Formats: sequence, structure tokens, C-alpha cells
Amino acid sequence: MFHHPIKGLTLSALLALAACSSEPPTTSPDAAAQDAPTSDTPAASMDVPAAPDDAGPSTCATLCSALVPCAGEIVGSRAQCEGTCAALAPPAACFSCVQRLCDASCSAACLECIRGGCFGEPQPDSGAPDDAGPPVDSGAPVDAGPGGCRSNDDCADSDDGRFCNTTTGACARCVTRSDCGTGRYCDAVMNRCEYGCGADADCEGTSFFGTPTPRCDTATNRCESCVTDAHCAAGQVCTGNRCVAGCSASRPCPSGAACCAGACVDTTASAAHCGACGMACPAPAGATASCRAGACGLGACMPGRADCDRGAANGCEVDTATSVTDCGACGTACPSRPNAAPACAAGSCGFTCGAGFADCDRGAANGCEVDVRSSAAHCGGCGRACLPGQSCAAGACTGTPTCAAPLTGCGTTCVDVRIDRANCGTCGNGCPPSLICVAGACLPTCATGTVRCGALCVDTRTDAANCGACGNACVAPAGGSASCAAGSCVGACPAGHALEGGACVDVAASLSGLRWELPCRAPRSTVACATTVPAQPTTTLSGSSARQYDLVLRFRGVVERKAYSGGAADGPWYVGGSPASNPYNIYSLTTSSPAQTYYVNAGPQGEVCVAIDFVRTVRVNGGSRVQLNASTGTDANQLTNRDAAGQAIVVPGIAPAPSAYDGQFVQMDVVSVTPVP
Repeated sequence: MFHHPIKGLTLSALLALAACSSEPPTTSPDAAAQDAPTSDTPAASMDVPAAPDDAGPSTCATLCSALVPCAGEIVGSRAQCEGTCAALAPPAACFSCVQRLCDASCSAACLECIRGGCFGEPQPDSGAPDDAGPPVDSGAPVDAGPGGCRSNDDCADSDDGRFCNTTTGACARCVTRSDCGTGRYCDAVMNRCEYGCGADADCEGTSFFGTPTPRCDTATNRCESCVTDAHCAAGQVCTGNRCVAGCSASRPCPSGAACCAGACVDTTASAAHCGACGMACPAPAGATASCRAGACGLGACMPGRADCDRGAANGCEVDTATSVTDCGACGTACPSRPNAAPACAAGSCGFTCGAGFADCDRGAANGCEVDVRSSAAHCGGCGRACLPGQSCAAGACTGTPTCAAPLTGCGTTCVDVRIDRANCGTCGNGCPPSLICVAGACLPTCATGTVRCGALCVDTRTDAANCGACGNACVAPAGGSASCAAGSCVGACPAGHALEGGACVDVAASLSGLRWELPCRAPRSTVACATTVPAQPTTTLSGSSARQYDLVLRFRGVVERKAYSGGAADGPWYVGGSPASNPYNIYSLTTSSPAQTYYVNAGPQGEVCVAIDFVRTVRVNGGSRVQLNASTGTDANQLTNRDAAGQAIVVPGIAPAPSAYDGQFVQMDVVSVTPVP
């Protein structure tokens, strides 16, 4: 919201001051004729009403329609405009009625209307308008003469203004406030009307944020709440143009009050000015100062204080938070208790035990009922009982106690000499700082991750004699061994054996080391050789045919690869199916129960051999026949032991390593046997 220079006077209030009127500004006919602009240049088009017909061609127009923006301001509708512009370019420009500023586009065409007279630079003559008619004769101007103006008539045609300053003899736009009208004052330096107050009348009805501002400060030309002390009510002075509580020699206080240090004071009741200005009442002990009928007295007691003797001289003399005679309030005396002295704390009664006595039952009625100097149940303090066989003297237990097993009496205490570092094994045998007492002996502390089991530090996660806890020894199954893993006992059986009923049973030991060999013989070349097919190695599983076992088998050897189909491929391991082409070099494992064939040399056929070393699990029934097979077909030929680089293949960890076998072979070993639940 735009604020008028008159403090707090908003745009809407300003417009209200210049309320729209159908009459032109008050002026005499002669002055109106003298004030009218003489330019023949037609005014630019504006959406404003023309001057009233009875105003005459040289009378300023009263604008009552909405005005267009000018210099960033918007003047509300139905405002009395005290200025206008002639021959504006571009047409959209206008004169601000509020700020009396001409838009930059107005050039020198601004004419200022001051209480009925229009002044400004005349416009170039652009020819008489078609409907202008004959010019109106305004009469011959009065020559001010060499001595300057003598009256306003001498300034009728002066560009400096139409009012005569008879003191200086110069024409001006204003000389007195009355030349400017309501809401404006005459700038004595510039001799022109400015917006602001010139007298209290200009401030009627104005306010600043809800506070009335009826007085005109002619030094700043702003409407204020007050300018002098006389503008304020009794008991107030004008400070910073605001009425505030106070007084002065010229502004006395209302009847019944005295002016003390610039403030109106009731000296009959003011503790700072009791009876007269500057006569401050002293604050009594534990109380506030008070003034009654112009005389000092006792005020209110401070918290926790009381005037129990009803004497003003010593003030509020009692501390009710600690006084045993006036505890919490006057007259409340704390009672005496056996073996104790009365006490008051925080305004509540209590008692303090005498030397050598204590209140062990927490009952106020019997006071401090225990003599802690001789009581075996409370020796030296409540709850400090002596051991059996001891007595209490001067507040200390004496004599060797009678201790219950496994404790031993050492001095005046019962200790466990098996673990007590100060009495390890026997009373008074203290262990050095680096040792602890274990089973009555001073021993080193155990390393991180181990615990002491007896005299030993063990890792119960792996110690078979103390697996999971001290003394928990693992028991090996019959025919097997036992170990501790992660704090749990684990039984183990030899290869080919299964753990059944707490014993290791030979199920497939005969399978371990099952092997066939196809040695090279003449005729031979670097690629192939003749061979002799041996008898197929066969064995039978032990165990009941009603039980199944998971056999974990390891296969190693040198073979030539062969393609199979109709089964399930798993690397060199192929379950079921049959050879994809010719009947040569078929290597397999067969079981009778269940009946199944497993090929051990699956892969793309080539002209070289490869090494195999893999583990697979086979589920078979007890009593099943297991056979490791090798078939070369009808030609009894095979590839020689050569890899893609032409080098002989050595299978580590199996004979004839570190030498290469001259031919092909497959060996099967049992990794583990597990009964199927």
C-alpha cells in the first residue's frame, strides 16, 4: 500500500481528502481565466471526462473516472485530480494526481493545477483546433514593474507562480499554507506546494497503525499523535511524537500524585518514594519493602521466610525451611526422638541420629533404635551383620567366623580358598597380579579363545576332551574316531564304512581302489595303439538290501572322450542313456540295485586323451553289485596317452605318478558312505 508523506495517510485516505466533486476547484472567474493553459496543441486521448461545461476553457478539469497508471502509481476511481497533462506522447502517459510527478513521456507538457490555476510550460502552437472557437480574452496582464509584484494580480501570467510574495516582490507558486489547500503545505524555500500537513486541520481523521495522529508537526510536515506536552492527557508527556506516562515542571501530575524523577508517583504507597520523592523504604530482613500512608513498613515475606514474632523491626526473622521450632510454618515445632536430635529440612520435620546410633527400621516413632557400636546385626552401620561366631566391638566385627563349607574362615571373613586370589589354597596366600586362583593354585590367565578346565587352558570349540564345556569328552564310535567341531562331538568312520547304531559298519570298503587299465601294445603309433581289455572289476556292497546308502565316489584317470545321448549330462559324468554313435571306448559304472549306468568319459570325441578327476554321489541299496566297466568294441584299439600338446598325461596322487601311465585307466575311490534316513 502506498503511504502519503503525511504519516500513516494511505492512498485511499488521501483520495478521501480529495473526494470527487462535480464542481471544479474553487477559484475566481478571473483567476480561472488567467490560469488556463494557452497551448493550441490538442491533448492526447485519455479515458477521462472533460472539464465541466461551466468551468470554461481555461479552468482545470475535475477528474472523476478511473485514472490509468502513471509513474508506477494507480489512482483509484472517483478521485479529484488536481493536475493534468496536455498533448501527451505517447497517449498512454498521464499525470499522477497523488505525487504530482510527470511521467517521462510527458516531456514538458505537464501543467500543474493548484487550487484552480494551471501552470507549466506552454506547448508549441499546433494550430487552432477545429472546434476551439475564438480565443477568450483574459485581459491585459498587469506589469509587475521593476519593483516586483505588489499583489497576486501582478503574477497572473508569471511562469514562476500566480501568488505574490510581497516581502521579496517575487511571484511564487505559493506564499502561505492557504495557497496550497488541504493536505498540502507551502515549502518556504522552494515557494511551492508540497504534500504533507501544514496545520492540525490537515491531520483530522488520520492514524498510524490504528493510533490517531491528529497533530501536525510543522517541522517535518507529518501527522503525529502529539507535538507538545499540551497535546497529551494529564500524567503524560510528548516524547518522540508519542504520549507516554510522565511529568515535568510544566506538566504536573494529576491531583494526588507527585512528579518524582519524571514519573507520577503516589508517595503514600510507593516504596521508592514513600512520603516524598527520593525517600526509599529499606527492605527488612527476609521481606520486601512496603509503604503505607506515606510511612515505611514490613512488606511480604520472601519464600521460606515468616514473621513469627509479629515484629516489623526484625522483618521475617524465621527460616521455616530449617527452623525446628517453626518448621514449615510459625509454631510448628519438630518433636524429639530417642537417641536423636530434632531436625527441619525443606520445611518438614525429621531427626538426626546421635553418635553411635542409627535408625535401621526406618521408623520415626522409636528414633535411632540401634547402637551400631555393639550390634552384631548392624555392626558399624545398618545391615552390616557379623558372621557366625563373631561379635561387634566399637562398630567392627571381631573373632574368627564359623564358615559353612566350602568356605573357610580367614581373619574376620569367610572365603573360598579355591578361587580367592588373596587366600589361594590357604588363608593369606595371595596370588601375584599376573596369576589367578584356580582350584586353590595360582595359575596364569588363559589366552583369548580358551577357558580354564582344571589346571589347563583349552579351546572348548575343538578340544575332544572338553567339547563345548569342561569335562564333556567326545566318545568315538566302534571302529571309528571322534573329534570336536564348533563345540559339538563328531564321529568319523574309515573309508567305505557307515556310522550305524554308534558303530562303523563296512558297507563299501571293497569299492575303494576299484580300477581298470587298458595298456598300450603293438601295433602302435603316436596317436593310437592296440590294447587288451581286462576283466571288469566288480564288488558287492554290504548291508541290508532294505537300506539305501549315499556313496560319495571319486573318479581319476586318463581317458578318451565319447558322446552319449538319452541321459543327463554333468561334465564327464553322464547318467543313463547310451553311446551316441559307435560302440568303441565305452567307460562306465553300473549298479544292480537300483539298476543304473553312469558313464565317466562323457564329452566331445577327439584325437587326444584327457585327465579326469571328479566326485559324484551315487545312491544304492545294501547288497547291490557295483561294476567298473571299460569296452573298446571289436577293434581292441585306443588312443595313446597324449594331450593336445602331444605330452603324456600324469594324474597326481595316483599310481604310477609321478610317471605317466602308458595307456588309459580309471580308478574309483570311496570318499564317504552315509545311510539314507
